[in-house]
Amino acid sequence: IRAAFESFVPAKGTQAERMEGVMKFRKNFRENLGIKKNSNGVMALAEKPAMRADDFSLQELAVGICGEQWFNSLHHSNDPYFEAMEDGSIASASVVPGNIANVSAFLGSVTGLLDARVLAGYQKPEYIIPQLIPTIPTQTRQTRMIATGRIGNQAKVRNPGEPHAAAQFTDRRILTPETTNVALACHVTYEAVFFDQTGEVMDRAYSIGAEIGLYEELEGFRVISGVTNNYNYNGVAYNTYLTSGNWINDLASNELLDWSNVNSVYELFSRFTDQETGNRISTSWDTMLVAPAKKATAQHIVHATELETRNPTGTNDRIFRSPVNDHLEIGGKKIASSQYLDQILTTAAASGGLALSQANANKYWWGMDTSRDNSAFIKTENWPFKTVTATPNDHTALDHKIALSVFADRMAQFSVREPRR
Repeated sequence: IRAAFESFVPAKGTQAERMEGVMKFRKNFRENLGIKKNSNGVMALAEKPAMRADDFSLQELAVGICGEQWFNSLHHSNDPYFEAMEDGSIASASVVPGNIANVSAFLGSVTGLLDARVLAGYQKPEYIIPQLIPTIPTQTRQTRMIATGRIGNQAKVRNPGEPHAAAQFTDRRILTPETTNVALACHVTYEAVFFDQTGEVMDRAYSIGAEIGLYEELEGFRVISGVTNNYNYNGVAYNTYLTSGNWINDLASNELLDWSNVNSVYELFSRFTDQETGNRISTSWDTMLVAPAKKATAQHIVHATELETRNPTGTNDRIFRSPVNDHLEIGGKKIASSQYLDQILTTAAASGGLALSQANANKYWWGMDTSRDNSAFIKTENWPFKTVTATPNDHTALDHKIALSVFADRMAQFSVREPRR
């Protein structure tokens, strides 16, 4: 850290030159931590960064950039941290005496570490809702997804001289629920800077992102499982899953045991109809979402290379490849499972669950379309998960000896886009 700082910030440069070097150092530090914007322009953490935020403690970062003399003064001066920021009165024999550039670089480094850890918590690999529910950016709290209905069976035989049959488009619109803001904050005191030898502050920052990510994970599974029913079509609210009516997308007894249960879902998808015209529609699914107890079963069904069947008399043996193999493997199809799905299935209704026994929860599974353009569920988003770091600038923050604070939040909502998928 010391070497990196000195390579960017000239020891004998002017204040302007040193501060310019600080900005370059901070940028380089964040890049090495893997903080970047993804293809959607959203701040994210690279899978394999050059260095990890949890490799550092605030104590060694402070010593590396500001020097041991500055660090040791933290425990006996009234407000040395802020005095150094305000007038540079605290000297560092090992770095540069009396210069705010060191403290500014330290603040920027801590900001980078906190951002990286918060993002790492939010992007925990066990959170799979982002893989199941695509995000649609929006500038409104509620989104009206407006389209036109199908014309239906309006074509007629036309004899010579007769006019063409006329048809009009009908209005189709889906209203999503209002987006909500979910937020948490982490405050770093300069006592934490002095005593943090094991990276505990970084662990706390990680938990900020992890908690918001978990909130989204549970909310997403509540929509998928039917705990939250928020499908609104042409101003009418419907339950997500129906066994009769405009669509039938719920098989009451179809526990995942072998390929024939998957075939029953194929059959169900083939019978979906447009509710205005009554005609069959073309739908497909790319993902099997299963309870954890059925994950091995699902993998066996999909990946089996040899199955054997025989008739009741024991004759007419047949050996064949899994008939569902091609459908689920070609094009990157996937099997998904999560302990958080199991949590929602078994949690009491009063606590936001489906209130199933564990034995019944183990039988639940879904065939679903997760593609961006035709997904069954969507996440409407006003702004993505983001972090903002602020230094203290009021009496309350200074009174509590807060060195800096990191705020994390997002503004979004999960909803049903098309229950036939």
